[in-house]
Amino acid sequence: MLIVLFVFSGIAPCVHAADDSWTTGDKFLHAGVAGGVSFVSYNLYKKTTKMDTVTAKLAAFATAVAAGALKEAIDGEFSEKDFIADAIGGGIGAAIAFEF
Repeated sequence: MLIVLFVFSGIAPCVHAADDSWTTGDKFLHAGVAGGVSFVSYNLYKKTTKMDTVTAKLAAFATAVAAGALKEAIDGEFSEKDFIADAIGGGIGAAIAFEF
């Protein structure tokens, strides 16, 4: 994950800290979407592969973080705070994931 952060931070211009507040709804949106991606990914991995629970949760977290990194790359402006919000949301989604 640190490699992804390093690579994308060099490709896309960073958003300046003054322009990127932790309290914007954008951060909650990033966390919420990443959590949803992680939760759904967990279920897909459990139903379509032979992954055990821990492996499926780690793969789901990685999927959410990768999706967030891809979104930041597409935006053209890399925001470390958006990426951190993606990681937090992905972690929460994976932690609470259950099969339905």
